[in-house]
Parts: sequence; structure tokens; C-alpha cells
Amino acid sequence: MLFRSAQGTLTLNKAGTSLVQKSANAKPSTVVNLSAKLTRATDGKGVANRTINFYVADKKVGSVNTDSSGFALFAYVAPDKTGTYALRVTFGGDDSYLESSYKSATLTVK
Repeated sequence: MLFRSAQGTLTLNKAGTSLVQKSANAKPSTVVNLSAKLTRATDGKGVANRTINFYVADKKVGSVNTDSSGFALFAYVAPDKTGTYALRVTFGGDDSYLESSYKSATLTVK
């Protein structure tokens, strides 16, 4: 971000972020909690009050804000078909933080 005035230019750099998600297991058509954690890349501290988007099999299923520790918890009704589904979470970035995503987790329904 760049600010200019008659006195000069001030450049503010956005902080890097890291987003991780755990794999989950569920029975068909039951509620499963999908979780993610957003942290600052520099010190690993949680980033609060930022919107995390949750995807299952490349379909957006919802969004929630991180809590004071950077955790986001989304209650999702598992598909009625058994199988393994790809999970993905994204943070779109904002004025203070760079965007990040994580796509290595899975939801196993059995």
C-alpha cells in the first residue's frame, strides 16, 4: 500500500499469512466441524476477525470469521455419498494481510 502527500511517500507492506486446515471424517449426512487456522507468517500468531472461505470438492460451502486466536470453525453437513472429498480454505487478504489458501486436507465420508 502506498500513500503520497506533499511531505513524501509512505509505503506500508502487508503482512504474510499462513492458512492450515485439518482433514476430517464423518458419516453420511451428519454434521462435521471443518476447522482452519490463520496465522501471521512472521511470528505464527493467530489473526483475528478475518473471513475464511470453506470449500468441499471445489464448491464453496460457507464462510466464517476467525476468533481471537485465528481459528475458524464451520459446521457442515457431510454428503450422503461415501467417499473422499477434497477440502480447501481461502483467505482473500485485506488492507493489512496478504491472501493465503490451503488445499491439502480431505473429508472422508464412510
